[in-house]
Amino acid sequence: MLSTIGGNRDSELITKVWDANDGDFNFPETDISISMNMFPCIFNDAVVEEIVKNIQSSVFITRITCEKERLEINKFSEDLGHHFAACYRTVEEYTNMMKKYYSTVEVTRAFPDEIESHYGSKQYFFLCKR
Repeated sequence: MLSTIGGNRDSELITKVWDANDGDFNFPETDISISMNMFPCIFNDAVVEEIVKNIQSSVFITRITCEKERLEINKFSEDLGHHFAACYRTVEEYTNMMKKYYSTVEVTRAFPDEIESHYGSKQYFFLCKR
């Protein structure tokens, strides 16, 4: 997504990759923030909440892979050919983590069933507003 924007990005568009591991939560004040499937890479719920708390936007849109029940994976994946780690939370867990800072206006499936992951996980867009 960032490479598509490249050098043609509008001066009104801010793109940056943040490393939550170093505690850099100094997000700019913007109209909209978009996060694409970042939260499953963070196992610590407090870090996810700290990120959401520090987002300085009136609208926050995030795409997240969710499961019916919380699932933490940290193993070698034969399919992927390397070590795989993810924390798949439920839609309710994410909604509860975000509700201190945002109202979840809508949760929508990102893909229809016929093109969903063969592992059974579901991807959702969360539309949140202050």
